[in-house]
Amino acid sequence: MVQETFVGFLTSLPNYDCRQPLEGYLFSIAAHKLTDLLRRQRRRPTIPLADAGSDPRQPLARGCPASSLARSGERRGLEEAALAAALAEQIAHWRRRGQWDRLKCGELLVVRG
Repeated sequence: MVQETFVGFLTSLPNYDCRQPLEGYLFSIAAHKLTDLLRRQRRRPTIPLADAGSDPRQPLARGCPASSLARSGERRGLEEAALAAALAEQIAHWRRRGQWDRLKCGELLVVRG
C-alpha cells in the first residue's frame, strides 16, 4: 500500500498544490488506493454467522447466499492451483538455465513479501 501510494504521488505530482499539507494529500491517495484494492478483491464487511442471542436454526437475513460462497471457494482454489503451477514452471525454467540469482530473488519475494 505504501509503495502504491508513493507511486500514485509521483504520477499525480503535477496536480499537487504545495500550499496544502503533504500528509493530507498522501492520505487521500492511500485511501483511494485502498478502496481500489478492496473493490478488486470484492471484499465486503464480515457478517457474524449468528448473534449471541439469536436462534441458530433461523436463516440469516443478510450475507452471501450459499451458492456465492461455494463459487468463491472454488474460484480461490482454481486461482491457487494456477499460481502454484505457474510458479513451479518458472522455477523449473530458472533451474534448467542455471539462473540461480533469479531463483534466489523469486524465493525472497515469496518468503519476505
